[in-house]
Amino acid sequence: MLYYGGHILKTENIGKGIISMLRGEFCDRELEKEYRKQDISYAIKYIKPILLMLGIFFFLFIIPDFFVIQNKGTFLIILTSRLLFLVLVLVFYFKLKNSKSYEFYYTWITVYEILAYSFFLFTLYFYENPNLFIQTYGIILIIMGIFLVPNRWIYTVLIAVFFVGGFLLLFRFMDNNYATGEKLAIFVYLVFVVLLSAIASLRTNFFKRTQYLQQKQLLKTAESDQLTGIYNRVKFELELNKIYETGLVDKQASMILLDIDNFKRINDEFGHLAGDKVLVKFAELFKSIIKEKDILARWGGEEFIVLLPETSLEEAVELAKKMKMQLSDYDFGDVKDVTCSYGVVGINEYPDKNSLIHKVDKLLYKAKDQGKNQVISQ
Repeated sequence: MLYYGGHILKTENIGKGIISMLRGEFCDRELEKEYRKQDISYAIKYIKPILLMLGIFFFLFIIPDFFVIQNKGTFLIILTSRLLFLVLVLVFYFKLKNSKSYEFYYTWITVYEILAYSFFLFTLYFYENPNLFIQTYGIILIIMGIFLVPNRWIYTVLIAVFFVGGFLLLFRFMDNNYATGEKLAIFVYLVFVVLLSAIASLRTNFFKRTQYLQQKQLLKTAESDQLTGIYNRVKFELELNKIYETGLVDKQASMILLDIDNFKRINDEFGHLAGDKVLVKFAELFKSIIKEKDILARWGGEEFIVLLPETSLEEAVELAKKMKMQLSDYDFGDVKDVTCSYGVVGINEYPDKNSLIHKVDKLLYKAKDQGKNQVISQ
């Protein structure tokens, strides 16, 4: 089982409304966009050299062409065709190298494949007496290769159909030495190859996306607090480490450590379930007032901590005061008068995270000592 959109899903039911079985894609566009971005970032590392190698190999076939093709004019046409395709491959290689989005990748990989198959058919047209059966074996291998290249499933199917149709049409005009039954048999074989490859590719897309959802759930479980659903301490420390490791500590960034006042009294008077509800609602309230890029985590027990990138100390203090004010009017059900104490620091004042956490912890306890429900900054 895994979670999606707040619901528990059985793995065998994922295709119902989440992954389209007709397209092999997530129905949720944002989720599909997220998946494609990750998938292409991995694929592009090995696709570029492979496509470049195929372009070079296509050009090097001019060597056997030199010995096979007797007509010099035909040979020059094929040489020009192979050279032009190699130039286009080099252009494509450097375009793909600078790819910054999956839309860019899909566009160029589709253009590349259409050009490759067009040049292949164009070259084949000038061959003298090509063998239909031998060329069919080559077409089958190419179709299998088409479905191995990461692309949108529908684009891949359309390209394969275009290629097979072009090949059969080409031979219809080139050679009439083959019986109708032989041509029909080849047509049926190619149709089945495309059909089986499309089904296998669709299933692969489905299971890759299923695995992606499962990985997202595992990651969410590893970095989230089980009770409140916000980040846990491990995730927070990872994000804080990034600030120090990347040098962002020199920029404006702040941190707030906060602790719910008299939380033991809430547990004692109303029970631990009521205390858990307070923690959940508290996390929801704070999450609603911070920015999307801010990191809110449960530090431990009734303590919470928030990392505020590109936020000055003064802005962080105002945020803590806003939280304090909204907390006084928030409905926690049976539990009344929930307050909180706050310690606020500017991150750029501290050379390492240990001294930073030590300081914000002292400020929090100072707020407690001064009567609680206080915002204390450095």
